[in-house]
Amino acid sequence: MSVSLNYNRPSATLVNATPLLTTLFVSELPDALAAIGGTGTTGVLSAEVRVDADETAGVDVQTMWRLTATPTLSSDGKYSLTVVVTPVGGAGGNLPAQTLAVQHPETADAWQSAAGRPRQ
Repeated sequence: MSVSLNYNRPSATLVNATPLLTTLFVSELPDALAAIGGTGTTGVLSAEVRVDADETAGVDVQTMWRLTATPTLSSDGKYSLTVVVTPVGGAGGNLPAQTLAVQHPETADAWQSAAGRPRQ
């Protein structure tokens, strides 16, 4: 679902708290992206890749991968996304996860300004 992450955006005379509404869009390629429904309020993407464990065409579907993608916005406007990929064993238990953390090269202020929302 969506969450508003805040940071202190410099303005003409003050610093104002500026929310960035974060909404999750997903699709299975080549379909077009669509907003995720639900009641979440975290902005964290949670997904599973499920696989049919045998040739019965959907009778024994099990989770093979779990993914989470967590956005973080620091008070100085640095936006990061941390992705955790967890393989799931055939018996159902989680195997060792791998984490990738990426910081956006623009600050949120620079991104908002370039996206057409200048400082107030």
